[in-house]
Amino acid sequence: MRKEDSFSPISEKQLKDELNFEPVEKLGQNFLVDPAMVKAVASLTIEGADVVEIGCGPGNITKGIAKRASSVIGLEIFPDFAEAQEKILKGIDNVKIVNQNALNFDFKKWLNIDREARHQVIGNIPFNISEPLLTTLSVVSDKIERITLLVGDNMASIMTMRNPNDDRYTRLSFICGIFDVNRTVHVPRTSFWPVPRTDADVISLSPKEYPEDGKMYGFQLRKRIILSQKESLTLAKVLNGFSSGSEMGKQLRKDLSHRYERRQINVELKRMAIDLNKLPVGHRSVNNELTGEIGTLVARIGLPMEILSKPFSRLNNEEVRQLAIAIGNL
Repeated sequence: MRKEDSFSPISEKQLKDELNFEPVEKLGQNFLVDPAMVKAVASLTIEGADVVEIGCGPGNITKGIAKRASSVIGLEIFPDFAEAQEKILKGIDNVKIVNQNALNFDFKKWLNIDREARHQVIGNIPFNISEPLLTTLSVVSDKIERITLLVGDNMASIMTMRNPNDDRYTRLSFICGIFDVNRTVHVPRTSFWPVPRTDADVISLSPKEYPEDGKMYGFQLRKRIILSQKESLTLAKVLNGFSSGSEMGKQLRKDLSHRYERRQINVELKRMAIDLNKLPVGHRSVNNELTGEIGTLVARIGLPMEILSKPFSRLNNEEVRQLAIAIGNL
């Protein structure tokens, strides 16, 4: 018998009896209680993996994950679940519950505990942490075999959106572009307690090695833009650093690249401003055909200064779409 087949989720009634408080939906406290759905999510655990579960709540799904995983760290920001966790996870010795915000968890340290292990992140996450969480995981994504997230169906649509010409394409869509993303399980809203307003989907993300369009340079540029968010670099600075520090996406040593950026960025922007002011009104955006003498990636990407002067994290959805289209045209 497979280990997960022996897993028996607790019922909705049992869960209600174990909790000494009512869950708050606006805090993302919608618990998966349909036994078939709990088993379906738990069955996506990689056999023998080291797992971090984000938002483990009372531990119902955690119990199923532990049946397949080698070890489980359950991250839960609310300490009120401790009593229920103790009862539901009783006798399970490969689970450690940590009361911590997932955005503050040291994923690098966790990954280095056993570098030879298979690593997986599983979570039932609210929309408001999806973007910062995936940005955090992007830094270490090459060491994580799979990220499995239970999300609302609207968020699932955004995460799987690949067409930047679609109005539903957002910054989260852009970030998910560095992963292979698939919808694996559809979860009806009636599977949760309390019942949310929409259905949900289980999304599987794994590190992407090659872009679908074969444009490795653009793919690596996208990754660099995503990873630049913690530094709050403007897009112009990211592009200058990438074009000066890379050849087909291979980066210069960090100290050399940074020295070039500091020296070059102000000069480059001044040159661009001068050239743009020479252009007729209506053509004052950075266009490669009109300003080809600049010859940099900043010029070739063809984006207006109002976008280039912002960090990626401050772009609105329309500007993100323009950025994605421009990278696709490189």
